[in-house]
Amino acid sequence: MITIPLNSSTGIRIPAWTPMESKPERKQAESIPQIGVSIPQAAKLLNVGKPLMASLVKTGKIRAVKLGKRVVVSVQSLREFVDGGAAPGNPVENAPEVQGRKK
Repeated sequence: MITIPLNSSTGIRIPAWTPMESKPERKQAESIPQIGVSIPQAAKLLNVGKPLMASLVKTGKIRAVKLGKRVVVSVQSLREFVDGGAAPGNPVENAPEVQGRKK
């Protein structure tokens, strides 16, 4: 370590600035598929509002679990809900009716 005088009359020395050593590269964590999301995240995924998403969960049209104070929506149930409308043998006319905000 190199020191430089702070004040020549007091003789106090402080360490000189040295560039930080480069940190070793961290290994990238393996991507873990997300299996549950919050109500706001689920609403963004389906491009709907939070109240409508909460209503879909409350009525059981989309599965979710309560973990402590959080409600976690199953990503699988979001896919099933969306795929249910256009799945073979289930034409769009037979898809579950979802009511949004009335104007």
